[in-house]
Amino acid sequence: MKKSIIRTLALVLAVFMFLFQSPLLIQGLALDSVNDTVIALSADDIPEVIDEALIEEKGHIERLYDEEDDLHSIVFANDDGSETLYLFDEPVKYIDDDGEVADKSNELFSEIDDERFVDYAYATLENDVNTYFPEELKTDEGVSLDFDGVTIEMYPVTQEEAGVQLAEDENAIYYDEVFGEGTSVKYEPQFGGFKEEIIIEENVGNVFRFILEAQGLTPVAENGGLKLVDPVGEAVAEISPIFVYDSIKGATEDGADHFTSNNQLDATVLEDGKFELVITVDEEFLSNPGTVYPVTIDPTVVTINATGSGSSKTILDTPVYNKTSNITTGSNPTGVVGFVSNSYGSGRLLMRFPGLMSKSFMTSDYSIKSAFLTLKECSGGSASGTIHAYNYTGPAWTESTVYSSSVYNGVGTSIASQAFSYPNSTLKEYNISEAVRDWKASSAQGAKGIIFKNTTSETDASKSKSIYTAEGSTKPVLTVTYFYNGKRGTVSAPQTTTQNINCLIYAFDRPETWTIKNRDTFSPAYFTDDDAAYCSSVTVAKALALTKTRMKAWLNAKFPGKWYEVGGYSYTIASDEWMVAMRVGVGSYGGAYDYDYHFWYRAKNGTWYNKHGWYLASEKAYGQMDPANSAANTSYYGGWNLGNTVNYYSSATVFYVIKK
Repeated sequence: MKKSIIRTLALVLAVFMFLFQSPLLIQGLALDSVNDTVIALSADDIPEVIDEALIEEKGHIERLYDEEDDLHSIVFANDDGSETLYLFDEPVKYIDDDGEVADKSNELFSEIDDERFVDYAYATLENDVNTYFPEELKTDEGVSLDFDGVTIEMYPVTQEEAGVQLAEDENAIYYDEVFGEGTSVKYEPQFGGFKEEIIIEENVGNVFRFILEAQGLTPVAENGGLKLVDPVGEAVAEISPIFVYDSIKGATEDGADHFTSNNQLDATVLEDGKFELVITVDEEFLSNPGTVYPVTIDPTVVTINATGSGSSKTILDTPVYNKTSNITTGSNPTGVVGFVSNSYGSGRLLMRFPGLMSKSFMTSDYSIKSAFLTLKECSGGSASGTIHAYNYTGPAWTESTVYSSSVYNGVGTSIASQAFSYPNSTLKEYNISEAVRDWKASSAQGAKGIIFKNTTSETDASKSKSIYTAEGSTKPVLTVTYFYNGKRGTVSAPQTTTQNINCLIYAFDRPETWTIKNRDTFSPAYFTDDDAAYCSSVTVAKALALTKTRMKAWLNAKFPGKWYEVGGYSYTIASDEWMVAMRVGVGSYGGAYDYDYHFWYRAKNGTWYNKHGWYLASEKAYGQMDPANSAANTSYYGGWNLGNTVNYYSSATVFYVIKK
């Protein structure tokens, strides 16, 4: 899977940080079964983009590699039988040297084996795009990016020689005084290259120059930024318009702009085939008394073949400001929701998810349990501001869409809301479950997406909130949990018109050996008459405990190595397995005795069956619900009774999976 991606330029080569990228110390999460089988997540199964605490919180027990159909997705099985997809805006996996899919890592290494880069100080090596940081950043010696043997290098035009410094958390690289006193450059490794920030402590001038050695790629101006194209005209990488912000980042009551897009990026061809890149920052912004230093100059490079373009991207977003009908802001790393300034007006944020709509669980074979959109706010404002999500009802839009009344006012029905404030309420989950269910039913609505609006105030700058976009350092992440409704397992649903069959035989002897019997090998060989007498005189919990012990012995004899216990009624099973549910009941049963156990099984159509479900309609006179009408992914089984007072299904039910 060779991509034509040279993912970064040393100055501007950057793809922003994903959510939850801290190194992980993983402890195995296990679900113990009755026969000591353990389903566990190993450290290798947990990617760098998913935090360990989230793994535990969500109950993930298994990595479902076969269901990860692209490099943007991570899928887990959960302890309740559901599955969870994490959808990112960029690849979080790559094809390694052995041709295998591997999780990307941003870990920095100081031992470098590649002879081309042995003199470099640090490098990212667990990726298909590796970045190398020199001992000194200076003219003729810069940060290099290597992809499949092709190297791109960029270095500053400066009189200084800046030594490398590893950040305390070992997740970033610093070079001080690159452009003189009061300046520094920070690099953060990213999955598609690295994020670079020029930081100035004071107004040291508004022009910064770099030399780019692009090895056959040519910068072409487009929408205020640059695209790097190969000799046949294919866009390999994109340098977004320069985004500059001060230490406040967002809006304040003074009405001043604390960020600016009024910057310029130019490329000039040099005689030796190199290019000079010139960044010109908004001088009015730098000299404005309201600007709070230090100021960050944030040139962003997005690799086209990594994130896709247009509707092929997995997550699309763009802010629109009601006084900027001639400004495209889809490349900005943040979007202000609420009042910005007199020149920008007030902002709203559009977002949609093309990568979601093509997933298999967006079909009728699945049910959406939940969907959450995680967003990070970065204005630093302590005043609380509520950002509401609505179904978008306006015209079609792209990341190049500019303000219009129809776009800005395309506010439909409410989805969810969250209140943001610094420092304790900056990372929030929006529950968009109903919206995703609606998109599943109507792809046309899914193609429109969401519009975010500040419902606290669109005139008070102190209430405004800056949301990281898909181009930002903490990207939006969509998490969807779903159940499979369709066919699963190996066993069909045999029908019987007689009650003269043991429920255990009906459930376990599937399907070739199924015969009509009144008795089974479980009792009295494993479950004795004394056991039955004991269960008739104790609580349901004690009766269940004894029956499980006897059942384990019977299953080990009848299905050695081919059974295990699971924790939920809708656990996803393999194509050569089926599921059986057992419940012990103690109570009045036909006036004859106080004890019974009963079994159901789940067929490959996803529906629960038992012998009574196929027998006489008169069974329902005793409160018997027909399990053939209840899908396995519902909790409807809680109403299935047998007799007047014996409720066989409850939280104490035991679920077994049998392999054919």
